[in-house]
Amino acid sequence: MESASASTVLLVAATHRDPIECFETLLVLIARYHDVGSTALLRNPLAILVSLLDGLGHHQHAAIMSGFAASDFSRASYPQLNTAIAHLRDVLGDQTYESLACTGETMTTADMVAYAYDQIDQARAQLKAASA
Repeated sequence: MESASASTVLLVAATHRDPIECFETLLVLIARYHDVGSTALLRNPLAILVSLLDGLGHHQHAAIMSGFAASDFSRASYPQLNTAIAHLRDVLGDQTYESLACTGETMTTADMVAYAYDQIDQARAQLKAASA
């Protein structure tokens, strides 16, 4: 239940475009779902992260993550994932998008979690530097 509440907070933060707050909440959700071994639920915060990274211009990283995050459930739960994927295809081209998404799709859960943490750290650092 606590994670569901965190997801709601995250969606509100994403809607109001506070990426730093989103990143903080994403870190908590990703860690919790990974710690309990729930790959299915882990895809949900990753889907939100894909949309956020796409909006910040981190297209290649978002495309890689989308390959792991995209499932029928995550696509239905977070329609912004579909919007982000369509945008990534436009920006990167279908062939490049598919190649990057395939990379993410074949990553282990542990590798994707580490990748997500790294991308959050990089994006957060860039945002903080830009606002300083």
